[in-house]
Amino acid sequence: MRTAEQPTYEQLQTRAEAYCAKREACRLTVRRYLVEKYGAPNAAVEEILAHLVREGFIDERRYAKAYANDKARFNGWGTLKIQAGLAEQGIPNGAIAEALDGINVEEQRALLSKLLESKLRALPSGDGEGVLRNKLLRLAASRGFPYELASCAVEEALAKKRLHEEK
Repeated sequence: MRTAEQPTYEQLQTRAEAYCAKREACRLTVRRYLVEKYGAPNAAVEEILAHLVREGFIDERRYAKAYANDKARFNGWGTLKIQAGLAEQGIPNGAIAEALDGINVEEQRALLSKLLESKLRALPSGDGEGVLRNKLLRLAASRGFPYELASCAVEEALAKKRLHEEK
């Protein structure tokens, strides 16, 4: 929503600083904020972004780490989906790699196992093991988990299901 009067450069800069002080942000999100909310001209947006980077309001590495941590912990995303999300926002590959290195593989494995076991309980019991395997692999892939990790976790979940049915 644009305001009736175009804000001055100083007002835009102050608003952008306040926006960045409240949350981690990347260049793309700040650009969208300034253009969509205030109709800021591109030249002013570029100058403001340069200022925000210089002053430490925007740090793409810091943003990538926070994004990766939040998406892994709170959204249950795998590394592939996190990587794609960061790349879509124009984050440099080095910052993406550093952020992904900070994700705990064991936490990812435990999260995926819990997700698959929950899905397995919700699926119809009449489905064959091959059908279940495919459904679980599709779920893991849609959440962005690498195939190797997903495959092992699916086999473990199916083994637990077989063991539970034998009892």
